[in-house]
Amino acid sequence: MHQLSGKEFQIGLTMSGAISAGAYTAGVVDFLVEALECWEQARAADENGSVPNHRVGIKVISGASAGAITAAIGAIALAEKSESKSFATAGFVYRYTLQKLYDSWVVRSTLDSGDASVRDFLVLDDLDTRPPATADFSRTSAVPFPGKNDPIPVASLLNSRLLDEIAAQAIAVEQVEGPRPYVSATLHIYLTLSNLRGVPWTLPFSGGDYHMISHGDRAHYVLSGVGSWATSSDFADHDPSAKLDIGTIASAAARDQWKDYAVCALGSSAFPVGLAPRLIGARPREDYDGRRFPSADIARIDNLKPQWPPAVEAENPFWFTCADGGIIDNDPFEYARFTLKDKATDAGLPWDLDSADRAVVMISPFPEPKPIRNEGEPAIDIVSLFSSLMPSLIDQARFKPSELALAVDPDHGSRYLIGPRRVVGGKLQRYGIASGLLGGFGGFVARAFRDHDYQLG
Repeated sequence: MHQLSGKEFQIGLTMSGAISAGAYTAGVVDFLVEALECWEQARAADENGSVPNHRVGIKVISGASAGAITAAIGAIALAEKSESKSFATAGFVYRYTLQKLYDSWVVRSTLDSGDASVRDFLVLDDLDTRPPATADFSRTSAVPFPGKNDPIPVASLLNSRLLDEIAAQAIAVEQVEGPRPYVSATLHIYLTLSNLRGVPWTLPFSGGDYHMISHGDRAHYVLSGVGSWATSSDFADHDPSAKLDIGTIASAAARDQWKDYAVCALGSSAFPVGLAPRLIGARPREDYDGRRFPSADIARIDNLKPQWPPAVEAENPFWFTCADGGIIDNDPFEYARFTLKDKATDAGLPWDLDSADRAVVMISPFPEPKPIRNEGEPAIDIVSLFSSLMPSLIDQARFKPSELALAVDPDHGSRYLIGPRRVVGGKLQRYGIASGLLGGFGGFVARAFRDHDYQLG
């Protein structure tokens, strides 16, 4: 193995909200890890210097909704031993490298398992029984657990306890493998959250205070032990975070911390009405004071503090209901971009193709054009307006031309977009993804859809 040149190319992964099409995002991550593993093996076996000898490393992963699930599980999957596996069915060959990602997105996530002993989204036990606290992922560990006789609310159309089981299996790691050289020793994970309670801010002006409430929240985790690549971030290293060592994932003493990590990912993916919201608890001063925002104008300000009412100051913990991080920020591109910056106040990343040494790669499973409503729609009655509001908010959360326009510039080397593209018989197909029907829930109908999208990724 020849000596590394010392040059690096830093990658920040951003994963959009995608509901069941998260299977595609998971497939992209699986392929990226397989490729980086093959590169490391080729470098180790190289004797004549023919293999590129610079480091390509993953420094940060940000995700919203289904992207948050993939980010959280994918980071843990990196800590386990991985090997390429394949199987054939109906004349097709399917393969995967990261077992946890494949099991979570393809095997387990289904509306109807066809087996009464296997949980699916249509089981009704969430309506009449409550699991014990140890098996409950509806809230982080510090949020009060309901009493024995408290009513059980109808929280969603689908039984989200399937996601609880998937989360529990994701953080069940029996043996941690050695750290991967192409993953940062301090891997930053940003998961967007929609804080329905809100965080109050007051800005003092000479003519009077200006009050506002923010609902765009996030969980910031720093995972150590997954990788061994030594790197730093002016933005993310100074942003308040919860730190987790992958070596503690099997420890009973750290179970609550890892459970909270999983609940934050589930909260980000809690698609309104379809999937149950989650209750996220945090101590206000520890988790909000000094928080940094991905804006060059205020990124270095570390004394930003919300103005909590006295009643909230007395709460321990402060907790809120979270329903889908994708409502507010469906493409958390900026958290990845700012983590990659040398200085948080820099205008941008090096972008010239000859000098770019870092890039944000955004994985977005829904590239198809979305038609606008017909003339006169929605009608002006209350029901029509209300039913159109949520889809409009989600569409607007995905509209980020300032972040995506440069990805299409062939001369710009600091940002890229990966989306599904399906070619049959040499012809580009209108629909690149199988899970897009039913507003993105279609992949839960059939494993064949999820398998297709995972392989496509």
